[in-house]
Amino acid sequence: MRIISAVLLVLCLSLPTFAQAQLKTDNPAQFIQTLMDQVLGTIKTERPRLQNDRQALRQLVNEGILPHADFRTTSRLVLGPFWSQATDAQKAAFMDAFQDMLMRTYADALLSYEDQPIRVKRPTGGYFDWDKAVPTEIVLKDGRPVQVKYYLYRNPQGEWKVYDVVAENVSFIMSYRNVLQEDARRLGLDGLIEKMRTQNIPVKQAHAQ
Repeated sequence: MRIISAVLLVLCLSLPTFAQAQLKTDNPAQFIQTLMDQVLGTIKTERPRLQNDRQALRQLVNEGILPHADFRTTSRLVLGPFWSQATDAQKAAFMDAFQDMLMRTYADALLSYEDQPIRVKRPTGGYFDWDKAVPTEIVLKDGRPVQVKYYLYRNPQGEWKVYDVVAENVSFIMSYRNVLQEDARRLGLDGLIEKMRTQNIPVKQAHAQ
């Protein structure tokens, strides 16, 4: 699952040197293909330095976070009813804690990508009437294909934003939704945020609907 975690995190990254104009497209599959080519290409060329400098890896992740992901929508769907109950300050604190926890959990997984072939397929309808799904297939070293699907939508500015990733029919949002809502009920929202700031919370795999 490390390569899947790496590809999941890739969709939250974009380095300043990337040609943003190339990501302006009406086709969500083309957007995913271009973004993955750019990000994974950079990871491949930077791997020797990043393997020997963990702080540089952390900096790489932190400096490029979330330009192509709608983390607010992801957080809202993860928290469910607790999001509508939260104050603006709690929402901001949750997003900060969630983002930082994901970086702690998945940053090293970026280095597990070793030029495995990734095939981007034709887009389909998403969960709702406002989003799209872009299926992809990663071929692992043993030849086994792994299906990964990206859910995204186009905002009023014409930018594609990714908000969920489903790997082998397991949804990122639903997996975190299960465990974080359980902790929110038990600890309260402030208690959950504090736990996220200090611990990497293991997810419970949940299949996409």
